[in-house]
Amino acid sequence: MQSLRNFLRLPAVGAIVACVLWSGAFVFIKIGVQYLPPLQFAGIRFTIAGLLILPLAYRGTGATSPRSFLRHLTHRPGQMLTLGVFQIGMKYACFYMSLMFIPAAMAAILGGAGPIIIALVAHFMQPDDRLTPRKIVALIGGALGVIVLTLGRRDLGAVGEWAVLGILLSLTNNLITAFGDIWVKRESTHTPSTVISSLSLIFGGLALLLVGWAVEGIHPLPTATPFYVSLAILCTISAGGFSLWFNLLQRPDVEVSTLNMWKFLIPLVGAILAWIMMPDEHPTWVALLGMLFIIASLMVLQRTFHRLRALLAR
Repeated sequence: MQSLRNFLRLPAVGAIVACVLWSGAFVFIKIGVQYLPPLQFAGIRFTIAGLLILPLAYRGTGATSPRSFLRHLTHRPGQMLTLGVFQIGMKYACFYMSLMFIPAAMAAILGGAGPIIIALVAHFMQPDDRLTPRKIVALIGGALGVIVLTLGRRDLGAVGEWAVLGILLSLTNNLITAFGDIWVKRESTHTPSTVISSLSLIFGGLALLLVGWAVEGIHPLPTATPFYVSLAILCTISAGGFSLWFNLLQRPDVEVSTLNMWKFLIPLVGAILAWIMMPDEHPTWVALLGMLFIIASLMVLQRTFHRLRALLAR
């Protein structure tokens, strides 16, 4: 039992669980945006997810009463508001707006560059999070895997005259993620991770709602059951994924760059789920080759090959 607990506490296990959760979001987002515009749908989703985390935040602060819990929530309001608006609000606004100007396949490839950008930013901003030859090999292999996997599933698609804007928005999304994750890492001495995840989701969700109302117009909530099923699942995914991710970021033995490399799993698991759940999606040899690149890069990251060689040498 103790060995199982130690295994579950491994950062790699938590990162895999979070990435698998986020991978499942795309199918349900496709359902939800059929009934409500994307920014408003995302705003409702993140606001509710943040509220779902509040009970965990209450326990995490060790508060003895609602009043003492409120003091914890308002301890650093400016920082929480800033993180929520940028890390959740602006990040997802950039992501959804980029899809208006570039094909989904190109967006997926640019998303695959995220761990590389985050590793570069962390290298210069975090003195204890430097690039190493092992990380560089894993980053190149993972990014190549995402490109091969994406092009193996669909054509790149036509690129319009506003493609440069879409590319800039997608890269901005990656930069916001990098700075946001580093901020959460540095905030670990001041605020519990559950408080950070709860408040940032609430503030970010409300910001997305306001932007959505301004850009998309105010739309009434639909009455269709599939909308609320997809919303409930997405709220659960967001609450679980962000709580776990922010908790991992605050651990002293976890590097921002290494943790984000596990995001190479998101397109891999997303493709598998699409092949299972969507009748028009089928695996191809090229896509499977891309998956092998991703798996190999993560094995390099975790020194799996070195451990296997040592095991076989016994």
